[in-house]
Amino acid sequence: MRSNPAPARVVQPFVPGTISPFGFSHYIRSKLHQLSRLPRDWDGNGGVPVNSVASFGLVGIMGRVSDRRTVYPFLSPFDKGGVLAEWHAGQQKIEVEVDRVGDIYVFATDERGRAILDAELDESVERKLRQLLNLLSQKVNKENPTWRRLFDR
Repeated sequence: MRSNPAPARVVQPFVPGTISPFGFSHYIRSKLHQLSRLPRDWDGNGGVPVNSVASFGLVGIMGRVSDRRTVYPFLSPFDKGGVLAEWHAGQQKIEVEVDRVGDIYVFATDERGRAILDAELDESVERKLRQLLNLLSQKVNKENPTWRRLFDR
């Protein structure tokens, strides 16, 4: 008995001048690498660098809720080895906190600054986060299509 061969995958070539599918991931990983190399007491208040558990946690959640169109977040150390990812557009805010043991917490406000999400990560929070990031990114891409230039440094 002959089995049908798997259909050939069509790989679309990358076209220069288009948005790289790897830009978001590269940005996140590069910033996490920088934050993991901060010296102890980097803030003069006992600050520690972002640890690998928090880094892997952020990379994992970002891989599930973002794509090449997602606006890059501002990343900062958080809570003694954790990491905070933040997006802002006017009064709208999205925050993803990954603590030093890998627990993930999400907070978001709407365009008027009212809290609309304030919870530990689970499947429903992840779906809502994906939706909110998509909408915020669409808004930013429409209002400032050249925003990526801010991160070219």
